[in-house]
Amino acid sequence: MRSAAAAWLAGRGERATFQYARTEGAPIGSVGALRVHLDEAVAPEWDGGFEPVLGTMVPVDRDTA
Repeated sequence: MRSAAAAWLAGRGERATFQYARTEGAPIGSVGALRVHLDEAVAPEWDGGFEPVLGTMVPVDRDTA
């Protein structure tokens, strides 16, 4: 996912940096349940048992921001 996000951003002239958080007791590299939204044409799904990760061009309504 990291390399795909970096390539997607590079194609748009952006540089990606990444930081990794570790939840106590979780194995290194474990990210839990994430859904990545990079396409602005697809609305984010907020209720589904996962944490949404939004690209810079994905719109967010005022109540969510």
